[in-house]
Amino acid sequence: MKSDCYINYCSTIRLACVNLILIVTLSGCLRTSIEPHAIDETVQLLALTSADPLFFNIQDADELGTIGHQYLFFGIPFGRVQIEDSGAYFSRSFFTEIALAGKKPLIAVSSSEQYPVLDVRIKDVQATAYDLFAIRWIQTEVNAEVEYKKSPTESYSRNFLAKESAFKRFAFGKQLSFYFSKTVKKLTEDILKFINECGDRSN
Repeated sequence: MKSDCYINYCSTIRLACVNLILIVTLSGCLRTSIEPHAIDETVQLLALTSADPLFFNIQDADELGTIGHQYLFFGIPFGRVQIEDSGAYFSRSFFTEIALAGKKPLIAVSSSEQYPVLDVRIKDVQATAYDLFAIRWIQTEVNAEVEYKKSPTESYSRNFLAKESAFKRFAFGKQLSFYFSKTVKKLTEDILKFINECGDRSN
């Protein structure tokens, strides 16, 4: 007769296999949402009182869909990571950082000539977390193509890539949202620094 230990071992293996199958089956149904933040009242006041306008236009940010996954045991997908209302997410993030930089953020209207104007095309967005057993590894990334038009005859272009990477004991929706927001903030700060350099270059 088989020993009780062997029987218990086999039962444990079967249970683990069933759980693994359930995880893989349900992974397409589970979703982590990154939601746009509200614009702070202080930021809105800064935007209203600034006398230095900057028109901006965020392209290709709507309906980004799935931007990454959460993984268990290094490579087993365990749900999708999505941005809720991605157009609003990027617009509010840029509005906030532009206002904090001392400028008046204004949404550009494509049919009119408004200067200076910042055109930002979102090319690639990623937010992923890997389970390394004891800790989780977060990776976020935003890639954008930028054109800054200072006047009808003066424009500058550049590609930007912002990344964040962190190891956390618990890294799920809240932590993914935090590091993705941090990545977008870094991207915006780099773009605003580029705008200032363009201004110095033309003086």
